[in-house]
Amino acid sequence: MHEVRSAFAKQFPFMAAIMSQQNEYLCSGAIVSNGLVLTSAQCIQKPINYILLNTTTAKRDNTSVLLHIIKSEKYPTYSGAGAGKDVGLVYTEKHNTSFVSKLGLSNMTTGDQLIDVEAFGFGLNTDSGVEKELQFVGLERRSASNEHYFSAYLDCVETKILTCFKDFGGPVIFDHQLVGVVVKGQSDCTREITSRYSINKFMIDFLPSYAFKAWLNERIKTNEEHEAVAMQIYPAKPILRQTAHVLTSTNRNSAQRWPLKVILLYLVTIITYL
Repeated sequence: MHEVRSAFAKQFPFMAAIMSQQNEYLCSGAIVSNGLVLTSAQCIQKPINYILLNTTTAKRDNTSVLLHIIKSEKYPTYSGAGAGKDVGLVYTEKHNTSFVSKLGLSNMTTGDQLIDVEAFGFGLNTDSGVEKELQFVGLERRSASNEHYFSAYLDCVETKILTCFKDFGGPVIFDHQLVGVVVKGQSDCTREITSRYSINKFMIDFLPSYAFKAWLNERIKTNEEHEAVAMQIYPAKPILRQTAHVLTSTNRNSAQRWPLKVILLYLVTIITYL
């Protein structure tokens, strides 16, 4: 277990920032297949517009990759207001795997196998209006908070880092594998924890992955039936290629125009020698 930490570039290549049309950060998610982002159902209910990958800040820049959202899907039993399993999928345009590794699913079948976990998100301890960085924190899994969710706490002796979790939708990980999705974060921040007053601070509620694994596996299988290139599974690094991203509309149009250029050049050459 550890205090809230900031990620460095390319440390967690499965992380996704889910954005609005106004370029506002809404919630986080994790890549589980090419074109599939796992998040919470309540995240999907927000005005989501696009996904940012390959970034440690929730904003567009020269290194981030923007993917347009095609559709979204909530878990069948989710009906809002905490009713049902709060998990969903965002479907995006496909991309190559030069900068992304997908997050593999744990085979755990019970929460008893979980003790310590890591939870991920953007701007965990950041005030509104401040740039949101990709962050993570080590937590202790506690007993179930209700029929679906587990709670996780920060068991900290001493830290001067602002401690809270102002995000949801991000992955919960154990041993490099997905074991859950954050459905609720702690918005009340503790400014300092001293050794004299060490505390157990509630940080998140999360839905364990075994509660929706069959549903998710079915969609991953359908999505990957015709995949030409398999994605690397974290912690393996992405497979580097010359082109970082080939499926934006600009690149698609360029690819479609190229054969026409070749044909015109060929015709000019023939006419020249006639």
